[in-house]
Amino acid sequence: MGQADQAVSVVMPVRNAMPFLDDAIISILAQTHDNFELVIGDDGSTDGSSGRIDEWARRDKRIRVIRNQGAGLGPAGSANWVARAAIHPLIARMDADDISMPERLRAQVQALCAEPAAVIVGSLYDYIDRSGRRIGGRDRSVFRNGRCVFPISHGSMMIRREAFERVGGYRPECDYWEDVDLFLRLGRQGRVLILPEVHYRYRYSPTSSRQVSNEAMVTRALDLSVRCLAAHCQGRDYDPLIEENLRSEPRNSVSLSVLAQVALERLWRGNPRSIFRSWAWRHASFSESRRNRTLILIFAAWAWLNPASLRTLLSLRIGLADWRARHIAPDGIVHTWPTAWQVETNVRPLHRESAAPRAHESLFEEVLSAPDGRLVANAGPQGFLESV
Repeated sequence: MGQADQAVSVVMPVRNAMPFLDDAIISILAQTHDNFELVIGDDGSTDGSSGRIDEWARRDKRIRVIRNQGAGLGPAGSANWVARAAIHPLIARMDADDISMPERLRAQVQALCAEPAAVIVGSLYDYIDRSGRRIGGRDRSVFRNGRCVFPISHGSMMIRREAFERVGGYRPECDYWEDVDLFLRLGRQGRVLILPEVHYRYRYSPTSSRQVSNEAMVTRALDLSVRCLAAHCQGRDYDPLIEENLRSEPRNSVSLSVLAQVALERLWRGNPRSIFRSWAWRHASFSESRRNRTLILIFAAWAWLNPASLRTLLSLRIGLADWRARHIAPDGIVHTWPTAWQVETNVRPLHRESAAPRAHESLFEEVLSAPDGRLVANAGPQGFLESV
């Protein structure tokens, strides 16, 4: 077996993933790289997903099913449970409501085989709505954006199993941002690779763990992630913040950055009017600057009054930013992604000169460059509300 034919364990935790489960499974079975197993972990589904998984397992011997009959392991717990059932040296994550493009596994295997020092590879991705309609495209400007920490979708990750085990897998203390935490810890073990092509389609679905979990718990977790990533971007270890969070009483307020992230997610999920009913809205710390308060209110009001126009503007802005960055991250070039905070540039291509730093941007441009809120969460407490 050649390196390019390296065996892969695709791991997919499932909890009540109907009606998107079929699309996710089909997208893996249709991969051009066919040396893989698909490990599906049914984490106590009650919506018919269990029976559907069994049907697929009877059709294709590459599918292996494991089951937890309890009340659910949580985001990090279910992710660890399925990943540790993998038998092959490469682990590819897959989310049960998303879609992998046919060349995904092949491209990622080739990238890791070409770079023995690399421990993880991910790709840029499109956004789709619950019906599968494309609502947003990749944004290659992240390759020159000094604020972005996590440029990929969780489901697009492929990881060397030995590196995953070495860092201890996902941390339950980081539920609801466990993917970002794992990404950063893996970055201390070896090189991180990013493919600029779209090999993944991220769906804004009502079945994601953030949508079906306790809203206050999720919002507080996002607030912790903002504070931890701010420390990371300042070159500090954020583990003490996690430990302090475990010892302390739950916080009753969150930063406006978290509210901005919640607002963006709800806009793209099609329920923007719920922004003003969200836990993040009721508990946001509006003690920050008047400018910040004004801008987030304008954004939320726009999302309430005319969400279609705001989504259109966001999509156009992302498309323009991607087009302007086309020479920085052309298809076919694998890029390394530094996990340490770098102001000058956020990526160094393997085969090209590093990109020039992005020019000074306004808050509004920063908002429009982050349609799914990932830049918001990853830019630190003031990342959304202060100019770069």
